[in-house]
Amino acid sequence: MKKDILVNAIGGIIATAMTALATMLIQSKIAIKPLQIPLWVIVAILTWTTFTTLKAIKLKNLIGNVKHAKIAIISYSFSSSFFFDDLLRELIDTCNTNNLNLELKLPVNDFNNSDFKRLLKKTLDEEDEFSSAIILSSNVEDNLDSLKDFEKKFKKPIVLLDVGSSAAALHFTDLVSIIGFSNKVGGQKAAEIAQHILDKNESSSRNILVIASELQQERQEVFEKELSKRNKDLKITINDKGNFNRKTARKIAYSYLTKNADTSIIFCTNDEMALGVLDMMELRR
Repeated sequence: MKKDILVNAIGGIIATAMTALATMLIQSKIAIKPLQIPLWVIVAILTWTTFTTLKAIKLKNLIGNVKHAKIAIISYSFSSSFFFDDLLRELIDTCNTNNLNLELKLPVNDFNNSDFKRLLKKTLDEEDEFSSAIILSSNVEDNLDSLKDFEKKFKKPIVLLDVGSSAAALHFTDLVSIIGFSNKVGGQKAAEIAQHILDKNESSSRNILVIASELQQERQEVFEKELSKRNKDLKITINDKGNFNRKTARKIAYSYLTKNADTSIIFCTNDEMALGVLDMMELRR
């Protein structure tokens, strides 16, 4: 926006100068006669010079914008940025090929609506720097008003990655492209893997621990339902106090395994909690 104002100002100065020069030439017989140049030729040259100069300035401005264009990646949580690690790497490679830059914006606190809204506002304050935005959000419903306001003010393409986002698409215009993944499918896939482990090791313990969160319950519910259909002797313990937190999951796993050392499977409903369990297992070695 500021560059457009500058281009228009420079164009105005050039046009004014050219008009003044043309006026002087028209009024001055001394300037025309000695050169023996028809008046229409002089006016044509001045007009061509003006438009060529303006075109060059705008072209330079456009190239500058493309070379320094940035895509804002706004994450609702640390775990989202970790989970989409492969996606981020692919984006970085693509942007490097096309002379684009990425700017990753992470919240101070994980899964914090206030921090997320602060990042949206900060991006709007810097909107001239960005050509588009990618938002990693797993809680669209709670932040729906903020996201709609962001779309309205940002006025540029937005890609929104969300959990179970089919309904969320109804709230946005064509500027927003939504890519979602289902909690139900996640629970089903986890159950399939668990069943494969149980079938492969029939003599293993039937104790299974699920570390989950109260924020999203469908993954653990589907997981338990799918396994219980085929296995009547399983003891599935669901602890939904993990809160998608690495440290909390580590404590939950340690406490449970102290009493149930023969546990065969631990299912964590997100990657941060899974890392917490791996931390605990490393300490127990």
